[in-house]
Amino acid sequence: MSRRKDEFFVELPKAEALDACKNAIAQIGWRIMEESPECITIKEVAIQSTSYNWPAKIGITMESGGSRTKVFLKGSVFGFGPIQSGHLKGQMGRFRNLLEVAAKQPAQGESSPGNAPSSIGKELENLAELHSKGILSDEEFAKAKDKILSAGS
Repeated sequence: MSRRKDEFFVELPKAEALDACKNAIAQIGWRIMEESPECITIKEVAIQSTSYNWPAKIGITMESGGSRTKVFLKGSVFGFGPIQSGHLKGQMGRFRNLLEVAAKQPAQGESSPGNAPSSIGKELENLAELHSKGILSDEEFAKAKDKILSAGS
């Protein structure tokens, strides 16, 4: 089984970060397998039965720090090797990007200048796909992601 961990901060209180997380889950189209106040476990919906990739599974835990929340992702996918490991890395990156975008969206009723959040989300999804396929290096991916996120805020 391939496993991967990631941790990062979102500039939201924990309750709002959980809402942003649920928005990202809805946008990515994954299933919520388990949910508690401390943890959400989600699983990728397998589209093709003949795919070379097993569905990824991510456990999401959040730790409150006032107006800032630390997010822990623990991902796993059945199988070993570069294909499964790359798939897991790409899917976790895709989810993280969607969560970061959801966390930066204005609260309901506020106006949002610049790009529409859905177009930013699509750009980040495309970027994550290029990264997971190895077309973009880690450094190129990070620079492009920062550019998209800074343009959207």
